[in-house]
Amino acid sequence: MNSDNADFFQGLDDFIDREKVLADFLEKNGYGQAVRTTLAGDASRRRYERLELDNKRFILMDWQALPNDNDAYKAKVFLSNSVTDFRHICAYLIRCGLSAPEIFAQDDAQGLLVLEDFGTHNFTHSIDAKDPHLPIFYHETIMALAALYHHADTENPEQARQFDAKVSPPVRYDKAVILTEIQQFIDWYMPSQGKSLPDTALTKWEEIWASLVRKLEAMKIHDVMMLRDVHSPNLHWLGNRQSIRRVGFIDIQDGIAGHPAYDVVSLLQDARRDLPEDYEGRFKSLYVAETGLDASDFYTAYNIFGVQRNLRILGIFVRLSKMQGKSSYLQHIPRVNGYIKDGLAHEALADLREWFETYVPEVLEA
Repeated sequence: MNSDNADFFQGLDDFIDREKVLADFLEKNGYGQAVRTTLAGDASRRRYERLELDNKRFILMDWQALPNDNDAYKAKVFLSNSVTDFRHICAYLIRCGLSAPEIFAQDDAQGLLVLEDFGTHNFTHSIDAKDPHLPIFYHETIMALAALYHHADTENPEQARQFDAKVSPPVRYDKAVILTEIQQFIDWYMPSQGKSLPDTALTKWEEIWASLVRKLEAMKIHDVMMLRDVHSPNLHWLGNRQSIRRVGFIDIQDGIAGHPAYDVVSLLQDARRDLPEDYEGRFKSLYVAETGLDASDFYTAYNIFGVQRNLRILGIFVRLSKMQGKSSYLQHIPRVNGYIKDGLAHEALADLREWFETYVPEVLEA
């Protein structure tokens, strides 16, 4: 048997073994007769199915803890590899008065959950359909994020990922995480453009980012539960609920204690869709008004995180294309470059803008 056939049959054996685990889990928890439909996946190793049983729908999350070449990076930036994280953060959001999926069945050891199904009405579909209610959806999402900020006054958001006493150091979105994440831009995006940087440029890059992190740390703003991926595919409109509970949050397993500006940037600088031009200014101002934060500090942080997040995204999109053949992500690079250019126009990022003018001027030409 040649190696190709051996790999094929090994993959088939793995599939059969996993199917038995899934069937046993569903049978044990009362879903053995459910009709199973595979759902489109995301950029992760998680698999999802829709279960239909007695005219009700549920979501099966299948998240095996398998080794991956990217595991070292994920550990450094506290990206989750556990359904346990997902459960704890869901519980935290629900305590905060937000909507996260209810958990109906679980097997943490096997990486299996049966979740509440929020349906198909995510914000991406609403944007594409030019839904006239879209301003309401974004208004309520900002109000939900503001509620999350206020709740953090009474419950430390670090606790949602601190369920294991062995976790050390505390799980926070700090300097080490920020600097590790933007290395994706240097390691993946720059080579894709045929660019190499001299040591002097890399040294200056690190100095600039260390200075920007110090600006963030000097702000008198308490941590929130930073969900890290608050954008249109991960938000669902739940019209039968009330107030901020009408926004359903999914893909929240990577939540981490951090700065409140990050999720507002994630929402309003959507990497995969263009939002109406006035949304960014209108809704970040609404967040400031609802939280009572210092506007100058918040807008500085917003632009720092906007540039940092979008530089990371550039690197990730290139990595997904090269390593997993997911070239569809590359179509979004011009939009992401535009966000970076806008953020670099802020006075707090003058040194970083000068760095780009010197070494990567094409980003400023977006």
